[in-house]
Parts: sequence; C-alpha cells; structure tokens
Amino acid sequence: MSPWVSRIENGLQAPTERNIRGWCTVCGAEEQIPDLIATARSVESAYLEWAKQSRAGMRRLGVGDLHSIATYQQTSTFHIHEPIVMPGIFQTEAYIRQMLAF
Repeated sequence: MSPWVSRIENGLQAPTERNIRGWCTVCGAEEQIPDLIATARSVESAYLEWAKQSRAGMRRLGVGDLHSIATYQQTSTFHIHEPIVMPGIFQTEAYIRQMLAF
C-alpha cells in the first residue's frame, strides 16, 4: 500500500485531486471523480473557514452555548459520528456495564 493512502485513511493528509483521480481510476469508479473532488474542495473550504473563525476565539463562535442545559432540553435530534464508542450523553448504566465487561 502506498504511504499516501495510509496518511489519508488516518486523517493525516487530505487527498489531492490527483489522489482522487488515481484512486477512482484504479477502482473503476471514474464517474465518481467530479463528485469526490467537489466534496474534497467543500471540506477544505469549511475547514479553512472554521480555522479562521476559531483563531478569533471559541466564545465568538458560540461554542460555550452548546454545553448549556437549555440547549440539550431544546434539542430534538443529535447528529454525531463516533465509530467506536457511544457519546457520553447517550450512555446508560446498562451500556457502561456492558462496555466494562467487554
């Protein structure tokens, strides 16, 4: 396996357009190239915007408000990606016991 594949898989490096084109070609998924390149550009743009705003301070972004009880009480849907462990707010006693027994 190429070292760049491992770096991309582990989030150490963003895929370049060349990486995307090469990977799609090898996989026979050339039709996916435009969408994947557009997604990569969108992710990069969002990251750069977040980095720019966060340099000005997290409070300015309203992050402190995210942890208030009122926020949780008013929330009807959570969108969380955690591939290994359930986020703490959703952990029940039974879940913790099962995880500790694992």
